[in-house]
Amino acid sequence: MKHEVLTRAIGELDDELIADAYAYKPRKRYALPRFLAAAACLVLVLAAALAMTRDTLPAEIKVEGTALSSIPIPISQPAAMALDARGSLSGPLSPMLTIESKSGEAVTVTVSDGVLTQPLYSLQEEFTSYTVSGKVQLCWTIEEPDTGTVYTLSLDGAPAVTLRYDEANGYWAAARA
Repeated sequence: MKHEVLTRAIGELDDELIADAYAYKPRKRYALPRFLAAAACLVLVLAAALAMTRDTLPAEIKVEGTALSSIPIPISQPAAMALDARGSLSGPLSPMLTIESKSGEAVTVTVSDGVLTQPLYSLQEEFTSYTVSGKVQLCWTIEEPDTGTVYTLSLDGAPAVTLRYDEANGYWAAARA
């Protein structure tokens, strides 16, 4: 008798398990992880779009009439410039810069070495720091440039232009810092 009851109980248990297996139960879905994943993707897309459209310089800079970029711009200098025994150039280095504030607000231009002058200004004052609020043309003059030195022009304290001697090509080049 015990065996018959035990066999019937096991049989009914099997029937219940089979019925439960065939019954459709929708899987429980969690909305929060999906929402968080979608929000993270949106944040990444917005950050990438902002990084692509954002220009870090507060002013547009042209060197010798060419817009500044990461590609070095050769500085045209008189042919009389030649290296002396110290590795310095015998004449001054004077690239022409055109600086235009993008927002119209004042931007402070400073140089690591040399002076800034306004070639169109009659007094020919020399500055190491100059404030630009519109568009201005400046001449950056380095009296005795050293080929081993990298000269820097900064806008509001942040490096914007580097001026270095290109040994391979034999000329001075300006590039975005």
